[in-house]
Amino acid sequence: MVTPQTPSDTTINTPGTSPRETRDTPLWRLPEVADALTEASDAWSNGPAASLGPLRRANRLLQSSGHADWALHGERLVQAIAEAAYGESGGQDALRNALRRFERDVWSVGIPLASVPATADAHAVSENWAGAPSPGELRMAGWAVAQPRLDGLPAGTAPLRADVERVLLRLLRPDAQATDTTAALGQLADLAADLHRAGATAPLDYWRLAAAWLRFARTPLSLADKRQIGRMNMALRKQLTRRDVPDAGAASAAAPSAVASAGAKGASEAVPGRDLLEALATWHSQAPDRWLGTLLTDFGVLRHPGHLPEPLVDAAQVAQKQGAGNSSRDWLRIGPLAVRQDVCQTFLSLADDALPNLNDPAVAAKVAEYSAGIGLAPVARLAAAVAATGERLAVSPPAAPGGPAALAMTVKALRGMLHQFAADTYPESRPDLIAEMAMWRERALDASVFGQRLVTGRDVP
Repeated sequence: MVTPQTPSDTTINTPGTSPRETRDTPLWRLPEVADALTEASDAWSNGPAASLGPLRRANRLLQSSGHADWALHGERLVQAIAEAAYGESGGQDALRNALRRFERDVWSVGIPLASVPATADAHAVSENWAGAPSPGELRMAGWAVAQPRLDGLPAGTAPLRADVERVLLRLLRPDAQATDTTAALGQLADLAADLHRAGATAPLDYWRLAAAWLRFARTPLSLADKRQIGRMNMALRKQLTRRDVPDAGAASAAAPSAVASAGAKGASEAVPGRDLLEALATWHSQAPDRWLGTLLTDFGVLRHPGHLPEPLVDAAQVAQKQGAGNSSRDWLRIGPLAVRQDVCQTFLSLADDALPNLNDPAVAAKVAEYSAGIGLAPVARLAAAVAATGERLAVSPPAAPGGPAALAMTVKALRGMLHQFAADTYPESRPDLIAEMAMWRERALDASVFGQRLVTGRDVP
């Protein structure tokens, strides 16, 4: 791989030269984005409208960088500030604080996780403005999220509706005690699990999500929680009106229902169960859970590395003792990304070792971690998709041919992106390949359930 070169006249704003100095030197930065956000924040003194130009510029840069979660956050902030500037004037103080917080978060984005607040906490302050994305939406942004299935149920499951309604009456009583509510949630979760086992498309079944949501829900229930439970009852009524259970073999051959996740609010209404996915993704971002992470992965919301890989930590610590990162000569500028030279050299060495074995899901997962560790979002996301798809295809190949060939082509594209970065070119995001990998994972999930039914002669969860 070719080592990127730093132009002699490149100037990188670092914590050593910025007024926003931090105790720890970042490993990577998005300098143009950070500068645009600073300009937007400073322009607010002339009114919200004055900040929109630099804020939109920052958001365009975020979109080109492949950081879909930050881009969604910026997009929502643009919309909210535009409404405040040209419409309702209420809530401007909250929006100004949200803009400043967004600016601070982007300035410190490349600082190792041990020295900054957790992601969930970082966005908590911004939740008091209208239109703010939830942690779950940020978690889902940029992934091809599977549409939960709500197919017909066998005729024998109709009596479950009466059981569900009996529990609902107890659960939604205004005078219900906390202990009664907790017990009712458990019973309703058991009923949802029964409906899940009776379904024809178990891994991507709506009731799998509902059962998980009910297990994680806690008292006291909010009005939104009660409405969510009411929607479950409406979904069951709708489901019982069509008793036709689709043939599992046909389901596995049909085109899957992966939809690109852009974080739109209206999507939760169009796709039954998407609001459940958002809630589960929110809970997982706040308190990671391995079982819940597996469920989210099945639905296309792939894992985010929770820590900096050890090789990058070691390289950063050694260079930190030598004062690395305080001079522009210590940084490489590649597209919208600025990376410390010592960290980038370690990354390139690790990527070089991984290149011959990128078709191994474990190796691709490591590349995803390394890439996320230096802020190389396009590579991190595609590598995560390759790893998840490779794992799924190895366990249960889809009935339709083409999965291994599609995976091999995506691995080739991933290898090309790594070569691009090493040649001083920032790679473009590939949402098309991420969606294609999600499609093959869905087909493989359908095939795994159909195969188990052939062996066991019964539905399997």
